[in-house]
Amino acid sequence: MFNRKAWLTFVLVVVLVMGITGVMSAEKIKIVVADWEPEGRGPISTILQKCREDHPELEIEQVYYGSDHFDKLLVNIATGGGPDIYLWYDFPALAEGGFGVDLLPYMLESEVLHPDNFFPGALNYGGKYKDGIYATPHSFTPRAILVNLDAFDAAGLAYPTDDWTWDEFRNIALKLTRPDENKYGFNWYWGVYNIGGFIWGNGGDFVNEDATQAIGYIDSPETIEAVTWLANLRLLDGVMPLSGALQSGQGFATGNIAMMETGAWDLWVSKEANPNIRMMSVVPPAPEGKSPGSVLHSSGWVVSPNCQNIEAAMIVLEYLSGPIGQREMVIQDAALPTLPSVVTEFQLWNDPESGGFVRAVEYATTTHWFLRTPRWNSEYEGVVQDALNQIFDGQAAPATALRAAGEALQRIMDSYK
Repeated sequence: MFNRKAWLTFVLVVVLVMGITGVMSAEKIKIVVADWEPEGRGPISTILQKCREDHPELEIEQVYYGSDHFDKLLVNIATGGGPDIYLWYDFPALAEGGFGVDLLPYMLESEVLHPDNFFPGALNYGGKYKDGIYATPHSFTPRAILVNLDAFDAAGLAYPTDDWTWDEFRNIALKLTRPDENKYGFNWYWGVYNIGGFIWGNGGDFVNEDATQAIGYIDSPETIEAVTWLANLRLLDGVMPLSGALQSGQGFATGNIAMMETGAWDLWVSKEANPNIRMMSVVPPAPEGKSPGSVLHSSGWVVSPNCQNIEAAMIVLEYLSGPIGQREMVIQDAALPTLPSVVTEFQLWNDPESGGFVRAVEYATTTHWFLRTPRWNSEYEGVVQDALNQIFDGQAAPATALRAAGEALQRIMDSYK
């Protein structure tokens, strides 16, 4: 006799067993993440572990390429392999070379990674190129002025504020400089990347918006004035050390250097060198009647064109670039958060040490030269750096060196027209 109830019970058990077996036998989705942090050390490893715990359907492998990070990435991706997600910084070259996926459509669909969530500057420097976004921001820092408070106290000087001018900065640096005691008011490296904020704050530039014109920009009165002011701090005013260990960046933690123009990483470097150091950060000074300028340093998480499951990769990116990851970066003193919401959560806007860097993001509005053309790093930057070296070593007048650099740049640019 057919027992309907027993049969239905049997069928239900079979269905459940098959379902459970299917789930147990389903393969995890593997996502390989490449970065420059060895696995098990630092915030990235912590963030990825949180993602693993929340998403057991993902098998996340973290790989570390060491000093060959960039070369290995490009070779592996070009040959159809490589990681699914990786850290990068030179996004024009990456996008033009086809080494990354345009993530904008995916970010627009994500509440966690929507472009509106981030500081605009973090996106501009950390992934945006032309009309696409080729990375979600990982970490960033605007450049600002880092101040050794003990040096100011010893000189009896009031601490600077965000509204200071070039003239006020110069006068303070002069008062802090005592070469006979090996103490200097300011230290800064005249690299092409670093100098942008001072030039843009004065209304100057090196090239036009698409980096096809140099003459009229690098030799403009505004650019020459900014470079001359900086060079005079070193060569005429003597507020910067000319040689030795202090010139190479040492001495801030010991009080031999009172002020540095730098990124937020020097907060943590200085604390390691001197745990008792007292510091504050402040927005860079501006010419009288003008707004300050700043430069950002940033990197971003790229999804490889070889990735087989972009949706799964986006889940991982929501941890790396979203609030969970950005909070961990702050907790471990690894970087400033690229999300204003996390800045507010940790009350960093007016934090004595981090505040100046965070507030400087408002003034990092000019697209950096390396983001205007893929040729900047490989062909143009060296010409400008040679000119700056001549200027800051006292071998050539700013106007002369910059005009010569402009002519050399223009010849290269015109060869592509």
